[in-house]
Amino acid sequence: HPAFNMSFSRWHICCLLSLLLGVVSVDPVLLEQNSFNKLTVGQQHLLHWAFGSATKLTDQGVRLTPDKQSKRGWLWNLVPLEVSEWQVDFSFRVFGAGRSLFGDGFAMWYSRIPGVEGPVFGNMDKFNGLGIFFDTYKNTEVRTTHEFPYISAMVNNGSLSFEHDMDGTHGGIGHGHVGCHAFFRSYGDDSRPHNVRLTYQEKRITLAIQLAHHGWRECFSMGNITLPASGHLGFSASTGHLTDNHDIIEVRTFSLSGSQLPNDVGRIKSATSAEEQSPLFRHKTQDEGGAVTMKQLLAVLQEQGQRFQAEYIAQLRQVEARVVQDFEDRIARLERGFLYKTESLKEDKTRLEQEVKSLSSRVSSWIVPFALLIVIIGAVALWMQRKYTDLRKSHLL
Repeated sequence: HPAFNMSFSRWHICCLLSLLLGVVSVDPVLLEQNSFNKLTVGQQHLLHWAFGSATKLTDQGVRLTPDKQSKRGWLWNLVPLEVSEWQVDFSFRVFGAGRSLFGDGFAMWYSRIPGVEGPVFGNMDKFNGLGIFFDTYKNTEVRTTHEFPYISAMVNNGSLSFEHDMDGTHGGIGHGHVGCHAFFRSYGDDSRPHNVRLTYQEKRITLAIQLAHHGWRECFSMGNITLPASGHLGFSASTGHLTDNHDIIEVRTFSLSGSQLPNDVGRIKSATSAEEQSPLFRHKTQDEGGAVTMKQLLAVLQEQGQRFQAEYIAQLRQVEARVVQDFEDRIARLERGFLYKTESLKEDKTRLEQEVKSLSSRVSSWIVPFALLIVIIGAVALWMQRKYTDLRKSHLL
């Protein structure tokens, strides 16, 4: 019957649309082991997270570095993120006493090797994974068209170095042309937090930022990006001669089982209950992708140890090179000083010889007249003596 066929077709279409909508509208799942909430007063530990170097837990959040010179700090999630598509929301603050000079910034990481301190915003160079850089200081020798503070990204397979002198623009995604300028750095008492959302879905990285009291805006989006299947989330920061406070306030990580992002955080379901939370490293066989096997742990530790050994040897060589260079510079300065003194003594000797010659010439010019004068005086004296003797003989005296 035509009417029956039409209603039957509509019914099938409605069922198909319902199924499709049901698949698309699946809520992201909060991964509690890869997240942490705002710290409470006096809190001293973070479950499933490790921090070190200058990083401290404060009432305002995890302070990666204080507003002091030459500090490094890091915060790493000990439980690897092993979902194919994910989203990380976090709140942060960057502020300090400097009005026009401040630095250096902080970075967010998704890396296979966590917890290796190094020169890239407090983390190791030649990392394997993704780095998001929140750079607050522009190197004066770099010619760039963008303003600072600047947010950029870099995907690395462990073979590329972050070029500090170029602010990482040469090795970044899209050859350093992917990123955005955002005033996320505050001055003085203005320490309002800002929010960031980083998603990795369908091999596309998208970063959005929400500055304090402003709406969300997309910073950059880049496709055809392949990241390691398993990695650790982390944050690190560093200061040099310029300083700032770098705070991470809250981190929420989601597994994206659908294609839509969450619109209502209150609808997000927890991946694990309090009873299902495992220890930092679980020594059992991995069956559902949530546990870390002993073999994986040993492999990570071995790779980290090898990388640490390489980094340590490289640092020793750098120190040795600096010591040798400093020693050579000192020797060169001493040689230059000795040569300068020698030349100065030679000049003094030459000047004295010239003065002696000049004096000798002046003295020699008076010898002949002085001798003649002596002869004349002697002759006059002899003549007068003879005259005196003759007068006495003549009895005139």
